[in-house]
Amino acid sequence: MTAALRSISAILMGFVTGFVVMVACEYANIKIFPLPEGTDPGDTASMNAAMAAMPAKGMILVLVGWAVGTFGASYVAARFAQQLKFLHGMMLGLIFLGGAIMNMREIHHPLWFWIVGVLVFFPAAYVGSSAAVTGSRPPVAQ
Repeated sequence: MTAALRSISAILMGFVTGFVVMVACEYANIKIFPLPEGTDPGDTASMNAAMAAMPAKGMILVLVGWAVGTFGASYVAARFAQQLKFLHGMMLGLIFLGGAIMNMREIHHPLWFWIVGVLVFFPAAYVGSSAAVTGSRPPVAQ
């Protein structure tokens, strides 16, 4: 039972970490590239118009935020999981990929953003999980 609770806790801590990092990156992106005047974030049509006006640099910053957030989430989940550490980190990559696909389906994004957006999650999760697993090994006695 303890292993299951620790597993769930690791996933939740990783999710919160990744979510906070992604929101911080989105906030920084909005400060650098503000939404056009009168844009309502709750209205899909308004957000579609804002996305059409967003420069490529702003969209790249979104992708960077997704990658950094997924890296952080995977690192935390793999670091705190008791067993199958690498799997926990990769699960976070899958969870965030699902969220990104839902976002991209709701708000129109160009084709290049879809391609890079789908491809960014698993490498980020792999690197984050690998960093946590490699860093958690006990030192070898000589």
